Amino acid sequence: MIVAGNSNVACLDQLGARLEVDGQPAEVCWVGALRFAHLFNGHPAGKRVRERFAVAPRAKAIAIGTHDIFDVCDAAGRGTVEETIGKLMDHAERLFAELGAMGAIAWLVFPQPRNAVHYVHLGPRDIHTVAVKVNRHLAEVALRHGVQVLDPFAQLEGVDLDPKLLQRDGQHLNADGAARVASALGAAFGVTAQLSRTQCPDAEPNDELASFCGMLLQAVGIRSGGDVMVSLIEIITERLAERGLTLEVTPELELVEAGLLDSLDLVDVYAEATRAAGLDIPFDVSLRELNTVERMATFIQGHLGTPERPSREDFERSMGAARGQLDPTAADDAHQRIAAMDPSLAQAIMEQVEVTLYGVTCPYGVVLLWMGLFTLARGDATGAAELVLLAGKVPFAVDAALVARVMEAVEAADLAAAS
Repeated sequence: MIVAGNSNVACLDQLGARLEVDGQPAEVCWVGALRFAHLFNGHPAGKRVRERFAVAPRAKAIAIGTHDIFDVCDAAGRGTVEETIGKLMDHAERLFAELGAMGAIAWLVFPQPRNAVHYVHLGPRDIHTVAVKVNRHLAEVALRHGVQVLDPFAQLEGVDLDPKLLQRDGQHLNADGAARVASALGAAFGVTAQLSRTQCPDAEPNDELASFCGMLLQAVGIRSGGDVMVSLIEIITERLAERGLTLEVTPELELVEAGLLDSLDLVDVYAEATRAAGLDIPFDVSLRELNTVERMATFIQGHLGTPERPSREDFERSMGAARGQLDPTAADDAHQRIAAMDPSLAQAIMEQVEVTLYGVTCPYGVVLLWMGLFTLARGDATGAAELVLLAGKVPFAVDAALVARVMEAVEAADLAAAS
């Protein structure tokens, strides 16, 4: 199964919880502020959805409409509501007709984040009323073309969302809210869909900056690690207890040679441990060589944070310094690892930003800072300086002390290159 669309879908792959369908991780494809028009005007978000749907398994779900409704609200202040709704419905007819021909597909209706956008002419209750009316019209179009309408929170009936289901940012669903979405997906497609909780929950975002950066890092595969050794010991101890074995599992204990686990057990333990760590690691490894907790933990930990792949904790430390919550020097090591990230990771970050913020200068200074650090490590001091300085000027600007700290390194590199 694939669930694609706006930022609402990110709740299915964050905060230490991931959507699983019939025991396998589902694909969650976040493409930013997706609108119906984006599927027809060459927008990279629409292109990515089309690309993923073309190769995805049979069951597909799309979250779209939230930002179209904001456009309708905005049009109310300009006196162009009828024109805006007309274009929206034309695009909806085309898209739902196309999607309906694919077979098992559903449109996910998410709660409208009524406090995310402010209008002089409309209050939160008015935004909710507009959302209910527009979504009902969209639902009629979807059903007419054979697209299921999933409304886990009764938004089509105008029911208010329980605020206990929202993250601290007040906009996106928390893990409990996401679990309700997973249940609706399972019922719609006749599969077992649930949220698999890991032992390493990500920090719940408090605001837009933390929310965007969290979704960005998840989208490119940078997840929280946690204590892998402890997780492995707990997993193996529980497995042995199920067999009536009460044994102290130590890091150096030989698991296979001692007759405690067989090869299939190792695969299961490895899969559970990587899922708990929030990683997608290929299984083309020799698990026979990883037959102790220590060896397996070392292997998994190596994928959590290496010079070529900074850890989630490195990025979060950078965000703390960018907000002025940490002394700039406290993030030096993290910034060195971010600067040395593998080009494929840097490319993934840049592509995700391009898809989600197409045509708009990135307003999140810390993301520009990360790209500036990478650019500096590649020997382009001029390009790095432009990015770092811009990071201190955008709406979500990096703290001035950190900008100055990084610019010292940029200028030193520039002088070294000149000499």
